[in-house]
Amino acid sequence: PTPREQRAQGAVDRATRGMPAPHIRDVRVIQIGGGGVNDSTVVKVETDQAGLYGYGCATDTFPGGRAKLVAAAVEQYLKPLVVGRTVDRIEQIWQICYMSSYYKNDTVLNCAIGGVCDALWDIKGRQAGMPVYQLVGGKCREAADIYLHVNMGAQDPGRQLVENAQKLTQTGCRHLLVAMFGRDGAVNNLYGQPKFDDGAIAFDRDREIRKILDAFTTFRKEMPANIGLAVDVHSILDPVRGVQFAKDLEQFRLFFCEDLFSPEEAGHYAVVRQQCATPLAIGELWNNPHEWQ
Repeated sequence: PTPREQRAQGAVDRATRGMPAPHIRDVRVIQIGGGGVNDSTVVKVETDQAGLYGYGCATDTFPGGRAKLVAAAVEQYLKPLVVGRTVDRIEQIWQICYMSSYYKNDTVLNCAIGGVCDALWDIKGRQAGMPVYQLVGGKCREAADIYLHVNMGAQDPGRQLVENAQKLTQTGCRHLLVAMFGRDGAVNNLYGQPKFDDGAIAFDRDREIRKILDAFTTFRKEMPANIGLAVDVHSILDPVRGVQFAKDLEQFRLFFCEDLFSPEEAGHYAVVRQQCATPLAIGELWNNPHEWQ
């Protein structure tokens, strides 16, 4: 164990000294929402000690998420593995769940495992009488910058981006995020390529790139320099376009460029860093600790 893990375990040991380790009595899934793509999947782990339970997040959302499959993974595959085990062996339980599948880099399974292990950490925090972040080192800062999503529109993207940005910055927000390629629309139109009213192909990477660069040029001319701007590429650019796009974005001094490449193309991030200084945000599509490493 690392020193931090030893300190965390020591806090729990002091809080629970003399008490038998609770056992997992039940694991169940709670779906929050109305059945849409942005529903949340919550795992509740109950113990054999009255009033001691924990909640964890197993959400797999966004268009294309597999919330129903995550629920089935928790209830049909992981629950039989963990019921009856003591709640203090989080690492062991993670390894058991992870190794139970032959295909380990799986979004559904890893969301399910995350929900179970989140709940176990929640239980550990309740036992210690402190929030979990205190068990793993405490606060690093008092606050962090956030961003708000800003829409551009289709008719005059640059003008609409500025107008919408001005409204949002009045709330005090200092950073704004523009999303390229509506994810569901991109997936649906990637191969069929239906036409827009103006004759343009619905899924056109080059057209989208030009729109973003033109709109960002207008934004930087009219908005204060201290207003941060970010773009979410949704990992739909191919590597050649992605590298060039990152270089073209450097002039705008972005807050960040998010998910420039898909996970299987992650090696190209090194190429981008060698060629430009555009800040990169990565990881929304990663679901496994080994990918982060």
